[in-house]
Amino acid sequence: YANILLNAPGWNTSTFHPRSISVLSSPKPATSTAAPHRALPPCVAPSIGSNGTVQVFLDDFITITSDAADNAQCAAFAVPLVIEAISRPLLPSEPIPRTGLISTKKLQAEGQPSEIQTVLGWVINTRSLTIALPQAKYLAWCHEIDAVLA
Repeated sequence: YANILLNAPGWNTSTFHPRSISVLSSPKPATSTAAPHRALPPCVAPSIGSNGTVQVFLDDFITITSDAADNAQCAAFAVPLVIEAISRPLLPSEPIPRTGLISTKKLQAEGQPSEIQTVLGWVINTRSLTIALPQAKYLAWCHEIDAVLA
């Protein structure tokens, strides 16, 4: 449903947005002043809507969009809005109290649109078109490889 919402024509995020949580919707650009790298043509045809796409891996939602018009705000709001809609109380007086399905702490840390983002343990930089291991993971893997080879 997030893909449908993200690519819905006429979606006005100023009136139709998550209400129970605070979402950081302004994009966080990379600190580098270098010009973005030009991408090579893809070897497969991606199925991306005009405003972006949302992919899911277990409990991680990965949203990809271009920084055009209000795409970043739509991308930031799509997943939280869908989760909020499907997890709202079904009755005015719910017999079993429940907490929200969205971790506000995780959303604040990882939910802001950004040119550099850690996704499933990899640092993806969409400005320089690189994928790298975080430093701590790199060092841990080096130690593990050294231990195996010793």
